[in-house]
Amino acid sequence: MYEKSDPYFLPGPGGALNLKACSFKDVGNGQVRVSGSVHEHTPYTVKLEGARPVGYRTLSIAGTRDSIMIADIDNILLEVRKSVEKNLSIEPDSVQLNFHLYGKNGVMGKMEPEPDTTSYELGILLDVVAPSQATADSICSLARSTLLHYGYAGRIATAGNLAFPFSPSDIRAGLVYEFSIYHLMEYTPEIAFKFRLENVTAEGVMA
Repeated sequence: MYEKSDPYFLPGPGGALNLKACSFKDVGNGQVRVSGSVHEHTPYTVKLEGARPVGYRTLSIAGTRDSIMIADIDNILLEVRKSVEKNLSIEPDSVQLNFHLYGKNGVMGKMEPEPDTTSYELGILLDVVAPSQATADSICSLARSTLLHYGYAGRIATAGNLAFPFSPSDIRAGLVYEFSIYHLMEYTPEIAFKFRLENVTAEGVMA
């Protein structure tokens, strides 16, 4: 099932394995007889995979144990985002500014089926991707500082709302890539690629 879009049809170069009528029979001694699978011919294809650069990343990792902040964390992060975008005149489409909350929805994100949290502490990963490393650094710095000193309702301490495990707190992660090509291409082997056939023998290589 790993990386398969369909459990019954397994595509490959020049054909697909049809397992609709496949059966498995235990023949003893740890052996299994598999029958009924059918290979269906298709145009010969190769899988193309490629990636492209999308910007530069800067990260900051922090934690909070303030129950007042935790109770209103979604609204606080929204207001911090608005403040940073306004102060730096950021076009939302040109920059990725994300907060991952470990202890709340750090793994599943918006798909998390348990949106409410009873965690006494949260880990906050601030993730910025921008067109240049300098821009990512600046945005991460301002977002981290704004969140650190954000004046949310009920706040008691004014020295800072976050605990940082590292100093300096901001981490350059460099160039970021994303999938840009994931495609099956029909082709004729003799045209698309150059072949070189070699026969390897005990005496050496015979081209």
